[in-house]
Amino acid sequence: MCKVQQNMLKVLIGIPTYNGAHRVDCLLRSISIRTDKDIDYKIIICDDSGKKDHQKKTENIVNKWKDRIPAEILINDKNMGVGASWNRLVRSCDSEYIVIIDDDIIVEKDWLKNMIYFLENNPNAGMVCYNFLTINEGDMVKLSSPDTVRPRKLNIENFKYDQNASLLSILNTAGIFGFDRNKYNTIGGFDENYRAIYEEIDFFTTLTSLGYPCYMLKCPNSWHVWGATFRNAPEIDLPSILNRSEKYYNEKWHGNPNVVSIRHTDNIPLQKVKWVCKDITYEKLLERNYESNKQDITYEEYLTKSHWYDTRNVRDFVIYGYRNVLKREPDPGGLEHYVRYISSGGITKERFLEILRNSEEYKIIYG
Repeated sequence: MCKVQQNMLKVLIGIPTYNGAHRVDCLLRSISIRTDKDIDYKIIICDDSGKKDHQKKTENIVNKWKDRIPAEILINDKNMGVGASWNRLVRSCDSEYIVIIDDDIIVEKDWLKNMIYFLENNPNAGMVCYNFLTINEGDMVKLSSPDTVRPRKLNIENFKYDQNASLLSILNTAGIFGFDRNKYNTIGGFDENYRAIYEEIDFFTTLTSLGYPCYMLKCPNSWHVWGATFRNAPEIDLPSILNRSEKYYNEKWHGNPNVVSIRHTDNIPLQKVKWVCKDITYEKLLERNYESNKQDITYEEYLTKSHWYDTRNVRDFVIYGYRNVLKREPDPGGLEHYVRYISSGGITKERFLEILRNSEEYKIIYG
């Protein structure tokens, strides 16, 4: 167990694996060539297979890479399940931030820098993850090679980012997400009643229920082999595990994830977030686009068109709409719902007013 006495480790990267030594090899290769050298991080791999021959393969892979990247291995004596393995990883080493990566992920350039930038600059965020592109397991070798990989071209000028991605938008985290240790300690870690599936949804739900929204970044995307562990482990009864996890979640949170998401996210006040893509912050991108397009509007008007709203202004607009159209104050749930909906670009301000005018309440008032 690593103990940091004075300068706490910046980032712990935890990689759980189950019979996936060959996938761990590709993931570590991609981390080694696409992680900024100036970030203080440590990688710990936890093998939860419980099978000595598989664990030995994982151990050999880690030993191969440990001279090039700071990597260590933990081996579970028996299969503990996903939630318990994640807790063991997080508690194995002190660090300011934690990133969990499944063994079927390939990371892209700037992945860690962008994730840590987001967590440092948005202290109220509960968790941050990346969008992903699905690949086949056979693609992992070439996509983790500096010689053969062909990164996708991202057109940053047309980059559309949902700055207020709700819990529902990040249910499928695609195997990579980060958070700070204080949040983890606040909720007491991952619920170990989940052997597999739903453990991350439960974690995000807990954070959101405490007022910490969870976000999905769309730059840089990650590469993900969807469900690799289950496809290569016929001994796992996936339908039974899925049913058990789903039932436990629904009973614990009194509803399915879709219902629970709305229940909690609508109670979180809208807020701006700071993010970066290819070394360009969203604020700088908007400034650059405004100058290059030479639009005949003010910069403030341009920000409104770009859905980069000041929460207070949107809130005032919604209140004004209720007072003038429905002749009453907005109910708290309706207020937060429309503030979030407008600010995320889901609807325009004009559409909001149209909704009020087409409501049954409006028809009753005005006949």
